[in-house]
Amino acid sequence: MNFTRRVATANDLEQTVALLRAQLEEHGQSPSGDDLEQATRVLLVSPALGRVLLADEQGNAIGLAVLATTWTLERGGLAGWLDELYVAPGRRGIGVGAALLDRAIAMAREMGVRAMEVEVAVDHSRAERLYQ
Repeated sequence: MNFTRRVATANDLEQTVALLRAQLEEHGQSPSGDDLEQATRVLLVSPALGRVLLADEQGNAIGLAVLATTWTLERGGLAGWLDELYVAPGRRGIGVGAALLDRAIAMAREMGVRAMEVEVAVDHSRAERLYQ
């Protein structure tokens, strides 16, 4: 693997939004540019809300995992939700998604997350296999 995983910062806003936009468009969604950028900006500077992990290959973001957090009585405290996991089409199949998922789970534990949830579209069997 010729990529690294790291927590995104405000300096990564442009690359992060580009990956999120590509993912949403791939799933037939057309997010408002301003809304997506603003929500991403807030998350990048608000660690209490969660974290964005980037897979970085020589300065280029090739994938991301978004971990959102919330306080829930059902889970007895801090819970995590893998809000997004995306790898650029040309970089799939080399372990980027699995590496991001592993790091997101480890990071959630470090943050004190008691439970983590994921959501998979019915027709997205590749993602389902990864999560299993």
